[in-house]
Amino acid sequence: MLELELELPYPPSVNHYWIHCGRRVVLGPKGRLYRLAVHTLVDKYRRRLLIFPELLGRLKIEIDVYPPDRRRRDLDNLPKAIQDALQTGSGWTGVYRDDCQIDDTHTTRKQVEPGGRVVVRIKELAAG
Repeated sequence: MLELELELPYPPSVNHYWIHCGRRVVLGPKGRLYRLAVHTLVDKYRRRLLIFPELLGRLKIEIDVYPPDRRRRDLDNLPKAIQDALQTGSGWTGVYRDDCQIDDTHTTRKQVEPGGRVVVRIKELAAG
């Protein structure tokens, strides 16, 4: 089973990642910037590692969140933006094809770090 660990920037809240345009919900400016930052970092990880395939099976994701400050935040608003940014899309080969592959998610708040960051561990689950 393959396991990856990625350090990513602190994401915008899902409330800022997606925006409403009339009846449609689209990726907002903060969402586009975050997705681009994640894609750039994943591409750097790929160049450093000899094996970094797109994961195709069922997945478990553990996210350690290091918030940028002590403001109150809903921890459950962050995983969706992170998971969305890591999936394949728009001609980019992501870490996995679709976030519907994720069967198990754990998010843990850690200590405050200026600027914030997240550490994401992605594990393939055993088939069966």
